[in-house]
Amino acid sequence: MIQCIEVALRRSRRTAPGLSGMHKAYLLTPILLPALSFGAPVKPIRIPFTLENDLPTVTAKIDGVTRKLFIDSGGFAFLTLTKAALQRTPVTFSGRTVRQRDISGKEFEVRGFSVGEIQVGELSALNIDGYEIIHSTAAGDFMQDGYLGFGAISR
Repeated sequence: MIQCIEVALRRSRRTAPGLSGMHKAYLLTPILLPALSFGAPVKPIRIPFTLENDLPTVTAKIDGVTRKLFIDSGGFAFLTLTKAALQRTPVTFSGRTVRQRDISGKEFEVRGFSVGEIQVGELSALNIDGYEIIHSTAAGDFMQDGYLGFGAISR
């Protein structure tokens, strides 16, 4: 069964310290929609997904290469890719690294990269920074090539 995520940009009508004119992006589902009456929405962006191994999974084109990514609204990066997916995807490594902990608390150093374009459903973005994703077996395996994180939703 294919389901759909709508991401709508909303502009605040109220002025708050540090929030003036700031765009907000929300992950809209039928459950959350009534609670998000914060302003008039711009046309929603639809991102179809399927559930694969209980994870909401989208098909993304990264510089023309198709990848399966799960949606992780708590993920820190716009895009992450596994080591295996990085070997098969045109990316440019940036030389930056970040230390991350997985769900089991194990720490990893991950490499940063950039891609020219990513397309997911109606979402299209240029010049995206991402990180490789490494996880221990304690965190469980997933079949996807990486994830789209909060950075994709909030952009």
